[in-house]
Amino acid sequence: LEFRRVLFRSETALMQFVQEAADLPMLVAVDDAAAIGFITLRQHSACAWEVHAIAVRPQQHRRGIGRRLLAEAERLLRDRAAEFLAVKTLSGSAEYEPYEKTRAFYSAMGFRPLMELPTLWSEENPCLVMIKPLTTSRGHRRFTGPQLVIASHNAGKAREIAELLAPFGVEVIRSEEHTSELQS
Repeated sequence: LEFRRVLFRSETALMQFVQEAADLPMLVAVDDAAAIGFITLRQHSACAWEVHAIAVRPQQHRRGIGRRLLAEAERLLRDRAAEFLAVKTLSGSAEYEPYEKTRAFYSAMGFRPLMELPTLWSEENPCLVMIKPLTTSRGHRRFTGPQLVIASHNAGKAREIAELLAPFGVEVIRSEEHTSELQS
């Protein structure tokens, strides 16, 4: 009942959550055999998941429980090769104070605002979608300094570009030199 008051502003929303959560992966934080927090996850594609719901009993707030639940969920998702984790929450444009802390928590955990969906839930409850990358870029080489990789089947054109950029101190690297790095 306590989780219901924290998460859901209507009985209809609670019933919808219960039906959806029944088939979703769930992690539960337990203290003395009592549930004190949980997180449910929904898969949208091979690389993208969503926090369906996360909650911690109010008297357990500020003890790192939500942070640990989210960190464990992220670890499990990385093991499944997930690349992105999204969460939907009430937008700041709704000016509802309890969700200011929720958005601050997600921001502190590395989520960034992606978009607002003003009528997804209702006009009174605009949705903010936040997203977090779970992986660093793989298969891309990060260059430092003034370097340029030229990928061209036309060696003459590649030389021409290199000659044009030489006065600017740009080092031109042929893509063949990094093919194995780019494919790993």
